[in-house]
Amino acid sequence: MTSLYFFLKITHSIFYDTSFLLVLDKQLVTVWQPDKHPELQRSMEFISFFGSWKWMAFLSAIILIFTRFNAALRPYAFLITLITIGSIAATYLLKIYFNRPRPEVLHEAAIRSSYPSGHALVSLAIYGMIVYFCWVFSKKHWLNTLITIFLLAFVLSIGFSRIYLKQHFLSDVLSGFTGGLFWLAFSLGIGKAQMKIFR
Repeated sequence: MTSLYFFLKITHSIFYDTSFLLVLDKQLVTVWQPDKHPELQRSMEFISFFGSWKWMAFLSAIILIFTRFNAALRPYAFLITLITIGSIAATYLLKIYFNRPRPEVLHEAAIRSSYPSGHALVSLAIYGMIVYFCWVFSKKHWLNTLITIFLLAFVLSIGFSRIYLKQHFLSDVLSGFTGGLFWLAFSLGIGKAQMKIFR
């Protein structure tokens, strides 16, 4: 519920209030000049790809296929589907509803609206799901901790890449993270309830 509160707080600040966050949005979007650093731009585009809905859907499909051959993971097939489809659908619907324009200084044309960042929302939900599975199925706490830290840093780097590439404002990314965290927590609750009912 905390993540939902912060999502609503950010949303109110952006659309219904003149806040420090709006000022920061406009300042950050002009700080970096990707075209002047082509190698760094390519690196950011590479990182950004791993937060795209197409990659996340592909990754989830691979995990779903794996559940067919793993009895321990099989009961989680519904949860994987819920997190994946739900996060992608939520992003699409929220973008339609808010219809916030992308940053005006885009170095590359973007089609869909800006708020919230789909890369941030979907990547946090799905990579967060992978972290959850690590802690559920692996007893190697040191390895789980390393994976958690790595994926957290990776998700944060995806969010940063969207700002650096001028595809999103900071507030878009923050709302995506909070929205993704809420959907992950909500889906885990639904998934656990579903497994108890059909156990």
